[in-house]
Amino acid sequence: LLGHSIFAAEGETLLALLTATEPGSVRLAAAKALGRFDDAGVAKALLAKRRWGGYAPGVREAVTGVLLGRSTYHPALMAALESGVVPIHALSPARRQTLERSKPVGARAKKLFAKLADGDRMKAYELLKPVLKLKTDTAGGAKIFTRACALCHTHGSEGYAVGPDLTGLRNQPAETLLLHIIVPNHEVVGGNTMYEVDTKDGQIFAGLLTADTPAQLTLKLPLGFTKTLARSEVKAVRASPLSLMPNELEKTMTRQELANLIAFLKQ
Repeated sequence: LLGHSIFAAEGETLLALLTATEPGSVRLAAAKALGRFDDAGVAKALLAKRRWGGYAPGVREAVTGVLLGRSTYHPALMAALESGVVPIHALSPARRQTLERSKPVGARAKKLFAKLADGDRMKAYELLKPVLKLKTDTAGGAKIFTRACALCHTHGSEGYAVGPDLTGLRNQPAETLLLHIIVPNHEVVGGNTMYEVDTKDGQIFAGLLTADTPAQLTLKLPLGFTKTLARSEVKAVRASPLSLMPNELEKTMTRQELANLIAFLKQ
């Protein structure tokens, strides 16, 4: 019912329901209700820096859908992308295309997203493409996986299930695997956004948010460990603009080892 009211009158009530003190189903329902308004205040409120960084993964996806659902909200979303409040990787390639086709912001979107192809990481990717032509050793690649990837990924029975399972990537083009190794922030699949949690006693934890209730939250950490914190212990929660996977991972291995790793992932 609130979603059919006037945003100026009911907006703050709905926005308050997006907070972590509410059950997930309530937060998603509130986001859906906000999507029924056609008011510039909706986009401004949803994109407030203090609010955006605290959205749980499902809520972030729902809010992004609301912002993309009305072209009148696109300028505010573009401004947030340009300022870094919303990381570019928070939008899938398909959602980026929605903005590129948008009359209000299409030119700005194309210019911004083109930077993904011109950045230092993309240049590193282009420079490393020749490794895909090297002769490879999958057994050697398995050793590199254990050393560089198993901390957060599984492949078969090896590794720890923190990030995506890498088993069955044989159907992925080698160029795609290389891209995601060299440019980890090119696209962060929903559910794999890294969250940082500050506790009231001064600790900081970073990992994937796997449970988020009014009473507590749980992070999945490297090596398969989990950390559950009561809400009363938490000072702040924010989504990181970066992937959990580190930049410049290729610098921890030789070109031959990189080629071997990709061959191992494709076997």
